[in-house]
Amino acid sequence: MYDEKIFEQLNELVSKKANERYILAKLKHLKYKEIGEENIQKLIECFKSKDQINNLMWRMKTTHVPQEWFTNNYENFMDYFNRSITQNKFKEIKKEVKKHQMIIPNECNIESIGTLKDTSSIIRLKKDSKTVREDFEKLGVDSNYTFINMKLLISYYHNIHSPITGILKKVVPIDKKLGLFGKNTLWFLEFETEKKPVYFLLIGESAIQDFNFYVKKGDKIEIADKLGYFVWGSQTILLFDKDSYEEEIKIQKKNHYFLGQPIL
Repeated sequence: MYDEKIFEQLNELVSKKANERYILAKLKHLKYKEIGEENIQKLIECFKSKDQINNLMWRMKTTHVPQEWFTNNYENFMDYFNRSITQNKFKEIKKEVKKHQMIIPNECNIESIGTLKDTSSIIRLKKDSKTVREDFEKLGVDSNYTFINMKLLISYYHNIHSPITGILKKVVPIDKKLGLFGKNTLWFLEFETEKKPVYFLLIGESAIQDFNFYVKKGDKIEIADKLGYFVWGSQTILLFDKDSYEEEIKIQKKNHYFLGQPIL
């Protein structure tokens, strides 16, 4: 069962296409509840519409992601949020990524690309850019490393895959109480590869921050393998030594990408 009053408030907000923050505040109480197929579909359409408007406002170059690529049996909103790619589509992606050294690990908008030492393009995690660089140095990431900052919108695919082939050397939870990246709670992953280490950050929303892993420290992971999924999340950041690779970066900021598209 669920709270009927909250359900009615949620439906009213969805029908008005109210501020996303208000909708999410109500939805967090009902996200695992069976509220009916029609109501789930209304939620999906509401978030898709808002994401489309945001992408237009941000002048994001988007690509079409067919619904047919995903499983589509949603008993609650989280079934949609954590939906899987169909087996056939995943086999197609796995075959294609063998041609590449590094791939986009999740559906996303590329917010920024740069190096940690370049404060004009550095990642902004609700904190001063210089402090963010210092936080990465504490984690062992060289300031010469290149970062790719990827934003996941609500209607995007929220399973996260491996950007490279390697051994998962570290899986470190960073509590928001430590203040390394402002109030964000995140997971810091380190991959041992044939080249220099590759780092990957999984960043949750400010209110509900968690990630469920399919893998563990020490696992040998192939490119595009599933790492896990966000319980409620919004951002991933990939960090690597560009000088270790001969190829140029193939992606650009202000573009939308899907899992498997080549970075290098």
